[in-house]
Parts: sequence; C-alpha cells; structure tokens
Amino acid sequence: PNRRVALRHALGGALLAALAFSAARHGFALYVLHMGSYHAIYGALAAVPIFLVWIYVSWVIVLAGASLTAAFAAFQYVPQALRLPREAEFVGLLRVLAVLADAQQRGATMDNAALRRALPFLTEDTLTRYLDELEHARLLRRSELGDWLLTRSLHGVRLADLYAAGHYRLPASAALLASAAQDLPAPLAAQIAALGQALEAGLAADLASLQPATDTSRTAAHGSSP
Repeated sequence: PNRRVALRHALGGALLAALAFSAARHGFALYVLHMGSYHAIYGALAAVPIFLVWIYVSWVIVLAGASLTAAFAAFQYVPQALRLPREAEFVGLLRVLAVLADAQQRGATMDNAALRRALPFLTEDTLTRYLDELEHARLLRRSELGDWLLTRSLHGVRLADLYAAGHYRLPASAALLASAAQDLPAPLAAQIAALGQALEAGLAADLASLQPATDTSRTAAHGSSP
C-alpha cells in the first residue's frame, strides 16, 4: 500500500496473498479445462481472453493483499487505561516529538518498535500518522538504516504550525488536557496546561453577554407601531 507498514504486517499480507495465488492457480486451471466456450467462440485466439482473465484475478489478489496489510495496523489493541483521549491527539504528537528530540540529544535514533515501547499508548496506525505529519513538516527523516531522526533544531518551530498541520482539536476540559500532557517536558506541559485553561475560560463565557446590547425603548416602540 501507499503507506509505511510494519514488517510483520507486510509478511502477513504477503503470506495471505501467496495462499490466495496458489488457490487461484488451481481453481483457474480447473475452470479452463472444463469450460470449452472460449475455444468455441475465439478459436485459435482463445488464449488471449484467458490470459486477460488471469491478469484480472492476479491483480485482485495483489490489491486485496495490500489492503489487508494496511488494515492490520488498525486492529491493534491498546488497553483503555493507556489510550489518549481522542481530543488529546495533539499531545500525543508532541510526546512523539519529545521522545525523538531526547534520543537525538543522546546521539541515538529510534525505529517504530522503539517508539512504541517508549510510548505504549500508540498503535502502529497512530504512530504512522504522527511520523508522516512530522516528516511532512520537515522535522523528521529516515536514516540509511530506516530509523527516525530529527532533521533540524526545534528553534523557530511553533506549536501553531504543528497544530494546523494535523487538523487537530483541543479538549474543552483543562484538566483532561493537563493530564494528557503530564509526561511532556515540564515547560511544554505547563504551556499546554495554560493553553487548556485559557480555552476552557474562553468557552465558559455566557452567550447572552456576548450578544449586542438591545435598546429596549426602540424595541417597544417598534412593537407598538402599526
């Protein structure tokens, strides 16, 4: 598929596709032997439509194997206690970035398996999405060995840029956001907590107080006019 997949998922999809190819080969051979209509209709050219049908069947198997390989990552189970709330996915991206930045300071790189061990709330599908977004933001690239490393310093990289790049949303609960951010570096966790408090305070405003003031005398006069 047009996405990164774990090696074990690729091997699983390849095995299923190989079994399907083997079954299709035997089934197609029986079909050709017992169906004489191709020879009756096409004569000496019967091999052409038979070949085209086999090409079609082969590509159906290839595409089905690729789809299954990509879908395997979506069926990974993560205990509820470890999962991030859906509204806090932006914090998950920051936690991935923090782990990679720490590894770079130690002169190390990390692969997908190491990232998932460090951040057990991640599924392979979620991790792939985070890595794609960081790579698209030109903060990340693969090494020659396939590991991940930061491509530049985080100086000048704004939270707003990362937030907009992934089309995230923040929870309206400051406590929920602060809880999700507690494993971030202290200054970043404090910034996220302050952001949650400001958002919660802003959303707590009474809509009536935000509406334009109504001139009661004009309203009464307008209501009494014919």
